[in-house]
Amino acid sequence: MSSGKRFAIYLIALAGVLAAAGFVSASDEAKTGEGAALRVQIIGRAGTTEGTCVLVHQERREHDVVYYFLTSSHLFDAGALGESRTVSLRIRVIVDDATVIETSGDNVLFPGGIEEGLGLAIVKAVSTNTSLAPTPVAMDPPDAGGVFVIWRHQGDGSKTMLTERVRFRSTRLVVGDHAPADANGFLGSPAAVEGGVFGVVSEVGSGGAPVIALVSAARGFLARAIPGWTPTASTTPGFRLEQRLVQGPLLQVACDALKAGEIEVPISLAPRETAVWATADFTDPRALRLGDITVLSLQDELVKLRFTMMGVQPPPFPAPCPQGQALVTIGVNVVVLPRR
Repeated sequence: MSSGKRFAIYLIALAGVLAAAGFVSASDEAKTGEGAALRVQIIGRAGTTEGTCVLVHQERREHDVVYYFLTSSHLFDAGALGESRTVSLRIRVIVDDATVIETSGDNVLFPGGIEEGLGLAIVKAVSTNTSLAPTPVAMDPPDAGGVFVIWRHQGDGSKTMLTERVRFRSTRLVVGDHAPADANGFLGSPAAVEGGVFGVVSEVGSGGAPVIALVSAARGFLARAIPGWTPTASTTPGFRLEQRLVQGPLLQVACDALKAGEIEVPISLAPRETAVWATADFTDPRALRLGDITVLSLQDELVKLRFTMMGVQPPPFPAPCPQGQALVTIGVNVVVLPRR
């Protein structure tokens, strides 16, 4: 069997649907990075830029709270927004339809020196809304090939979860392997593993893949820009990724015959579980000259597959010709959110 038969399908799982169904609590959201991922607007005389930011620290005072949001510095292009300086920009952090935290460009901090090239920025804002909780920070990014999630806002304000694998990793950045269909609002989105947020999307690289600036590389900048900040990892995983094998049907083909088609295989998921990636393969093939199977789609709890099979040639002497067969096996990666 050819190893080329393995094919990965990525699923953008709508976080808004999960929240509406009661699958995500406020504490869960802070741990996973979803709740702390907020829509941000940068406004100048010539227009508005949309992005995402993540709450990494708060300083509670008697009557209000000072929030510190981490995002991409590429959102603050004053010239493109019709301003001569960053301090002239207006910034709006949108918590929900009823709550907006506003600040100005003079409360935006950028790293210098060796950290300048990371493409990060800190937005400081004061609010009387004290309901937000900073997300835990993971100082160890995933290794090459590892799976992580990105929470981002789209142009219509909806929040989605994008699943990525690490294509490249250095001491300063991680590059994903999957470009979103719509890059609007992508910059500044938090990238998370089980222990917390390990970076934010600082820019979009070649082919639209996300480039993640690592929190670990900006540790000095964050400590200088945020009074009292220390990286706080989650004591309990905000989510976990599980790899599961799903047994599919036994497919058969007659001797010296070609058979092709599509099948659908259901996946059993519990509440608070989302399938995010799938592969398919034939296992225990018998009397096959050709066997190929690929994943066409992964939607909700259903995997759609396309297969091609060809039975062996009849023997050159009088003898029964065996029927070809193979068992379908599906590998599924599942994001499991913790119980409340």
